[in-house]
Amino acid sequence: MAHPPTTRQRSAPAVLPEWPAVDDAAVSSAMAKRQLLSFDFDPTALPSDVLCHLAMEMFVSAGLPAGLAEDRVRRFILAVRASMLDNPYHNFYHVFDVMQTTNALATSTGTMARLDAWERFALLSAALCHDLEHPGVTSQFLSKVGDSTYGGYKNLVFRDALLEKHHALRALGVMVDRDIGILEGLSSEEYYHFRSSVQRIILATDISRHNEYLGELQEFAARRAEDPAVEMDKQLAMEMMVKCADISNVVKPAAVARRWALRVTDEFFDQGDAERSMGMEISATGDRLTKSRVSLQTGFIDFLAAPLFTSLAAAFPAARGLDAPIAQLAANRASYALCSDVELELSRDLLRSDSSSSEIPTEEGGGGSSVGSGDEQCDSPSSETHDPPLVPQMVPSQPGSSRVEWFMVARVGSGSEVLSERAGCSRLPPSATQPVVPGVYRSRFETKEEEVVSKPSTSQVEWFMVARGWSGVEVGDN
Repeated sequence: MAHPPTTRQRSAPAVLPEWPAVDDAAVSSAMAKRQLLSFDFDPTALPSDVLCHLAMEMFVSAGLPAGLAEDRVRRFILAVRASMLDNPYHNFYHVFDVMQTTNALATSTGTMARLDAWERFALLSAALCHDLEHPGVTSQFLSKVGDSTYGGYKNLVFRDALLEKHHALRALGVMVDRDIGILEGLSSEEYYHFRSSVQRIILATDISRHNEYLGELQEFAARRAEDPAVEMDKQLAMEMMVKCADISNVVKPAAVARRWALRVTDEFFDQGDAERSMGMEISATGDRLTKSRVSLQTGFIDFLAAPLFTSLAAAFPAARGLDAPIAQLAANRASYALCSDVELELSRDLLRSDSSSSEIPTEEGGGGSSVGSGDEQCDSPSSETHDPPLVPQMVPSQPGSSRVEWFMVARVGSGSEVLSERAGCSRLPPSATQPVVPGVYRSRFETKEEEVVSKPSTSQVEWFMVARGWSGVEVGDN
C-alpha cells in the first residue's frame, strides 16, 4: 500500500541534475515509429530519464520559438520533474502522459498546425506543468486541513480551483527562474499574452468546470455541423486539448488503462485513509471499505470521459486517428462489465509482466495506433505480447473463506470478439456480440452450456478451468 499522502512533502533540489544520458538511437527509433503521436503510448513502461528526452523531442518537433535555446528547455523539463512528488498517480509519469496525449490530440485535430511557435510552446509546456507540485490530494481536502503538511497550499487565498491556480502560478515561477529563463527576450506584451495562455490552459483542467467545457464543445460541434469551415478559437482549442488529455487514461489500450485505474484509485484511497485517520468525513471516492475501483472507473467513463470524447469527435469530424481511441473507450467500458475489483487487483502483477519492455519499440518492435495515414501506422505492441500460460490448478480457500468457486477462463487473442451463444451468462454480457480487447476474461458458469467462440478474424480463444478460493478480499493459489 502506498504511504498516506500526509507523509509526502514538496521539495526540489537546489541544483538541477545534469541532463540524463540515454540511448539516442532508442529515442530516435521511437520518433521514427511516431510513438509520440500515438494514443497507445505507455510512459509507465519507460524510465523517467527517457521521458525527459521524449519531452524534449516533442518541443523540438513542434518547433522551438526563435531565440529559445534548447539548453534552457532541458533545464525546464528537469525542473518540472524535480517538482513532481512520488504520488501513486499525480507524478511525473502523469504529466508526461498528458503532454504526449495533448501532442497527439492537437496534431490529430489540426490544432497544432494553426498555432505559431510560442503558442505551440505554451500548449505543450502547460500540459507538462498542469499538475505541477500536486500533493496527491484534492482541493477540497486541502481546504479543510490547516497544518503545513502540504507545503503551504493552505496559505493560498483562493476561493476555488485551489490546486489548479497553484499549478499555474508555479509553472510560471519555474519558467522565469533565473537558472531557466525560458521567457527571456519576450516583450512585455508577448510575456503577458504567453502567461495568460498558459494559466488559462491549466485552469481548464479544473474538474468542476467540466460541464462548462463540455457545453462549449457541443455548441461548437453544432456550429461546425452547419458550417464545416468554422474554426474553434485557438485559445479555447488549446484548453480543450489539455482538458481532454488530462482524462484520457480510459481511451488507452486496456492494459494501460487498467494500470492507470489502479494508480488513481490507490491515490483516492490514500486520501480516504488520511481522512479517516484525521477524523474527517471521507471523500466520495476515497473510502476503500465501501467504494469499488471498477465502479469508480465506469462512472468516470459514463459521466465524464465518454460525453467529452464523443463531443470532441463530433467537433473535429475530419480528425485523423481519433476513431481508434473512441472505439477503445467503448471497449474498455465493456471490459469493465466483465471485471470485478478482485480481478482488477489480481491484474496488478499481470499487467506489469505483460507490458512492453522498458525499451522504446524499435523498427522491429511495432509501434501503436498513431496520427497519420493508415500506411504509416505501426502494429500495436499488444499484438505481439502474450499472456503467461494458464494451467488447471487447485486454489485453496483462505482461512475463513466461505467457498471455493470454479471458473472457466477464456484467453482472447488480438482483434477478436467474444460471443455468448446463450444470453444471461453470469459474467458475459447479455448481448449476442460484444467487442472486447485482447486479454484474459473470467466467467463463472452454472453449466458448461454457454460457449465463447471467436469471430473469423480472431487469432485464438483458449479455454482453461481454474478454481479460486474466495474470502471477499483475498484469493490464494499454490
